Amino acid sequence: MTNINLTRETNFISLLHILFSSVNNRLKYEIKVTCRVISSNALISIAPGVGMSIISLLHHHHNAQDDYEYASLQHCILTALQSLLYFCLWIFLFDLGNQIIGVEEDKLNKPTRPIPSGFLSVCGAMKRYWISMFLLCRYGYFLGIFLYTMAWIATQAIYNYTSMSKHWFSKNIIFISVSIICQLSAAWLISSSSIPDVAQMWIFFLAFLECVTFLAQDMRDVEGDRKIGRNTLPVAIGIDYCRSALFCIFLVLCPFSLLFYLLTLRFLVAVCCAFFCSMWRGSGG
Repeated sequence: MTNINLTRETNFISLLHILFSSVNNRLKYEIKVTCRVISSNALISIAPGVGMSIISLLHHHHNAQDDYEYASLQHCILTALQSLLYFCLWIFLFDLGNQIIGVEEDKLNKPTRPIPSGFLSVCGAMKRYWISMFLLCRYGYFLGIFLYTMAWIATQAIYNYTSMSKHWFSKNIIFISVSIICQLSAAWLISSSSIPDVAQMWIFFLAFLECVTFLAQDMRDVEGDRKIGRNTLPVAIGIDYCRSALFCIFLVLCPFSLLFYLLTLRFLVAVCCAFFCSMWRGSGG
């Protein structure tokens, strides 16, 4: 009887070990897939979103009426983690959808991506695409930013599954501006109930700057864009004219940016003060 019980315990422990190893291996694989999918866009999508959420939190507490109740360090960390998870799902959905429809192009230009390298199948990518969309919807609803979440889902679907990405105006002006507005507005509302006018000004200004930046980015691969039929601005008007046009735009933007900065300086100083007060309070000062 003792031997039978011992055998059962051994089998149970072995079963638990196999189950744990299976879950552990699956988790490691999914983390690798996620990192490889979002590796090229993680910094420009996650960092601004997390940063804007923390700024929103600090601004909200700085303007609180209860004797300047500054946000604690723990509250900042919690907000950063909530925003980090949201924007990981946010960019994973876009990048995975973009890579599903761009397999042939990636085989030529980016063969290390998960699908062309054989690390992930198209079928597996499609399953993860729909699962991540569902999770993003649910999490966006939980955070109270459901409308901006749905706007982003619709925007990335239109971009990935229509010819929107083939023309410089729809790609760099419409898509980039809408995506930046959705991104930064959602980030602000993660830790606040409304967006003040000065924050809206910065969001629209940054969206405009991103449009110009992405126009400049298209000058890197003119020949590759020509081969796949993508009508970027350098392809449409020539790289020399594109450089001249962007130079003129940046020339106008420099004094305008300085003026805009000075007009909103009070807002930036208030946020910085709130940040340092939060750090001082969090460190026990």
